[in-house]
Amino acid sequence: MKTLVLDLETQKMVEDWAKPWEAGLSCCGVWISWLGGSDGRLRLFGADDVERIVQLIEAADEVVSWNGHRFDLPLLGGLHGKSFHVKSHFDFLAVIRSTTGIRHRLEDVGRLTLGRGKTGKGSSAPGLWQRRD
Repeated sequence: MKTLVLDLETQKMVEDWAKPWEAGLSCCGVWISWLGGSDGRLRLFGADDVERIVQLIEAADEVVSWNGHRFDLPLLGGLHGKSFHVKSHFDFLAVIRSTTGIRHRLEDVGRLTLGRGKTGKGSSAPGLWQRRD
């Protein structure tokens, strides 16, 4: 099975959650189970790589994300400018929320399941994007 795990960050804070693509893409981290070689399986893509990210998503049998259903995939779709096909999508946040009825933070889930939290906050990404170069 071809599995792709993704997470992305934006260029600016999202103002309209119905239109997340308006915040732009600063970076997208992707783990690709079926690739390897000298580049490895973990890849980092930038704002100009939306087409390549969509190609990888469409090639995957399963896409795994945290809040990808409501945020990451709609953001990429809006930037891509046309719909794309996701064969199967496992959104950890959606599954946990539907099971517990609570929208848990990724930080808390990481601490409870892995014994450690995140190393940063997504809300820091726009500031880092502005300070690049």
